[in-house]
Order: sequence, then structure tokens, then C-alpha cells
Amino acid sequence: QVVSTSVSGAGTLSLTLPDDRIAGSESLELVASTTSLTELKDAVQYLMGYPNGCIEQTTSRAYPLVMLEDLLPEIGVEVDRTELREYSEAGIARILSFQTDGGGLSYWPGGTEPHAFATSFGLTALIEAKKKGYDVPDEALERMGDYLVDSLSRGDVTEQIPHGNIADGDTRALFVMTLGRLGRPQPAWVERLWTERDKLTPFGLSFLGVAALEMNANHPLSGPILAEVERRAEEDADEAWFEGDPRGGYSMDSPLRSHATALLASATGADDMSGKYLRGLLERRRNGLWGNTQENVFGIMAIATVAKASQSNRAPGLNLSLNGQSVDPAGMAAPSPQVRRQRWGAEDIDGTVQEV
Repeated sequence: QVVSTSVSGAGTLSLTLPDDRIAGSESLELVASTTSLTELKDAVQYLMGYPNGCIEQTTSRAYPLVMLEDLLPEIGVEVDRTELREYSEAGIARILSFQTDGGGLSYWPGGTEPHAFATSFGLTALIEAKKKGYDVPDEALERMGDYLVDSLSRGDVTEQIPHGNIADGDTRALFVMTLGRLGRPQPAWVERLWTERDKLTPFGLSFLGVAALEMNANHPLSGPILAEVERRAEEDADEAWFEGDPRGGYSMDSPLRSHATALLASATGADDMSGKYLRGLLERRRNGLWGNTQENVFGIMAIATVAKASQSNRAPGLNLSLNGQSVDPAGMAAPSPQVRRQRWGAEDIDGTVQEV
């Protein structure tokens, strides 16, 4: 079970242990933090343990290892650094193994036809890996970039879920963001996709906003794009979210995935909606996780961006008790300046309700 809360001043967090638990099998971990990165622990561990199969699964597993390797202690994930590097290198090599003669990435191992969404998704992870110093051949990246540029020029912008070479508006927006990160910005496509924004969902609009902001922090379309994403959100005094039912298809469309990318765009632009999107996204987890791999990967991208924007070395101010017994913060583990953590074994938690 995972429970969490944001505290300003004093607060209480309660956890009810299951009545049918096996005696001696339970343990309790408490994490106090001044960074939102600790909210990612379960999502990261879920993806790290996810089996490799298609390119989407392979990228979803490799991405958090590469992007967050220096931040895992702050998240609360304990790993052996040497093993982590080996896992990351293996994931990168596996992504590269999907590259076809046409430059793009196939969806399944051994495939010969490139897949539009999968190529851009995989390339996003490879670009991050290159920045982290991993061995990613420039020639492989450029061929993927060529494939995306060619795919952008094919056909009209549609509202369909993408398959193979046919890219819908949302996927084209992902292309534009990814190509910008590759050093091949597409200003004309930012303008065109904004003109045809009625064919984009909040998922694609958010990528378009990130593309504009990363191209130019003062891009004239960044404000209108973020405002359009907000217009399509549901909102109350405390949080914002997106309605809708998940749709099938290779891109695993869901309102939670759109929610995560809206937070990504908002945090990239230091937009006032970031706090509401963040609270709404965290409230929609179940046992520390979102639903499918896509929701977890984009959730990780978004919250890592939020944390980076508000990075500080401030330690949490703690005055804790567990079921009435004082917890000395000085005795808690400190995996990073922002995080304090303590674990208790079965012998220490004999009740059914634990209150901190």
C-alpha cells in the first residue's frame, strides 16, 4: 500500500494494514521530502521491472534509468551504480536494435517496417542517453531524424491513432518536439500544427507547447498553446485534470497520459497551472502508480521537470511520531539533502493502523 500527502505545518498520515496479512511479513517505510521526485518511486520501480518486448516496452524501461540515474537516491530507489549502468547500456543497445533500413524503429523485434510513434518515443530516450554520455551513434540518431522529417511531410494532419507510417496530429507534435531536441527544429510545423489545433488532443498540444518553449523560451505561440491546453482541462480550486476514456491502439491513448504531458508543458514554461496539474496527477495514482507504461513514463517526465524547476537542497523540517512514539529525525537515513527515510520491520508495527 502507498499513501502520501503534502504537508504545510502539521499533518497526519494514516495507513491501515490488511487484516489478512501474513504475520511477520509486513514492513513500513516513511519518506519525508522537499522534492516531488520521491512521488516517483513506485512508478520508476514498476518500469524498471517491466519485461522487454516491443519497442514501447523497451523504451519505457530504459527511459527512467537513463534520465533519472543521478536522481534515483532522491526518489528513494536503491541501486548498484555499476549494475544500473549495465542495465541502461543494455536498454539503449536494444532500442538501437529496432532500427530498420528506412531509419525508423520497428514496433516489434526483427520488424522491417518503421513505426511512427515508436520511432519518436525511442529517439527521445536515445537523445537523453547521448546527453548522459552513453555510446549512441550520431549516424543512428540522424537516420531516425530523417525518417521523422520524411514522415512529417506525408499526408494530411488527421485525428486518427497512428499506425506504421501514418502519423496523426498528436504524433506529429511529438515528432516536432523530438526533432528540436535533436537540433533540428521545425518552426514551420509548430505554426502549422497550431493552425490545425482542432485536430490535436491535449496530449499533442502539450508536445507542441514544449517544442515551442524549447525552441525559444519567449516563443509567441507558447502562451496561447498552454492556454488552449488549460481550456480543455477540468479544473476546481485545488487541481486540474482531463476527462475521457482510454482508447486502444499503439499509442495507448488515455486522459492520464494527456494529463502528464500537460504538466510537462506547464512545468517547462513555468506556467501557473503546474501546481494544479501536479496535484491532479498525483491524486489519480493507485498504490503509487498510474495505469499503463505510457502513463508512468510521461508522469515521470513531467514530475522530473517540475522537480528540476524547483530544485533546492533544503532538508525537510521534521517533528514526527509513529502511533504516538516520537521519531528522531537525526536517526533517519538521508539519501539526499532533500530526503529523509526510515524503515520499520514487522516487530515494530504490530497494529492495524499506523499514523504518522
